[in-house]
Parts: sequence; C-alpha cells; structure tokens
Amino acid sequence: MKFYIEAANYNDCGTWFKPREAELELRIGDACFHGTWERVSPMLAVDDDSLEEKRLADLFDSLGLPLARALQQGVPWLGYIGFTVSDFDRSLVEGETEISATARILITDTLNKVHSIEKSNVKVLIGRLCFIFEIVSQQ
Repeated sequence: MKFYIEAANYNDCGTWFKPREAELELRIGDACFHGTWERVSPMLAVDDDSLEEKRLADLFDSLGLPLARALQQGVPWLGYIGFTVSDFDRSLVEGETEISATARILITDTLNKVHSIEKSNVKVLIGRLCFIFEIVSQQ
C-alpha cells in the first residue's frame, strides 16, 4: 500500500527519520491491519486521471542520501510512503475500485520521537498502481 503524505519536523532542532521503523495501522470498518515500511519504487505510477503528477516519489528519497542533511524544523516534507500489509483481507475490496479507510502512520526520528499522521476517510484506490512506462504509452 502506498500513501501520499505531507509532514514537517516540529522538533526544536533538525533530525533524521528512520524509514525502517515506520508503521501503518489501517482500519476498514471493524477490520484493522498493520503494515511495515517498504521503499516506493521510482518506476511506479498511479493510474488516476484526478492526479496531476502520476509518478510516485518516495518520501524518504526526497531527503537525499542517508545522513546527507537533517530535516529542519518546519520544512515541508512531501511524498509517498509504502507499506507491506501481509495480513490484509483482500475480500474487503473485491469488486471495488476505491474504498474509504482510516490510516495512522507512525514515523520515528533519530531523537526517538514518534511522529503520528492520522486521517479518517482516506480514499484508498484499488488496482491503480502500474509502471510509469504504462502511463506514458497511453498518452
């Protein structure tokens, strides 16, 4: 699963984020699923005409090489974060093109502070990921 997020560092000083410690909690109705971080491939895109930018850019890649620079206080941080959700019940989405869910993403920084991003009524698109060259060949 891939999510687009907008976040900022609200610590008093710069910090680095630990992608491997990022976690997802996803609720669909009464069902709850958990995910572990996975890197978003730069070869992926989302096939959705409502999106201007279809290519997925990994949130952590936007910060540059590991340890290249700390994320400073208040600097906007935008991109996609990916998760493997091994216990996901696919029967919940059979025959659907999108569903509504509640998502909570936890990202730990090098100061061991946990940044929580939570949103209800997240539109989860189903079956819309593809390779970027598939989008280009449609145009």
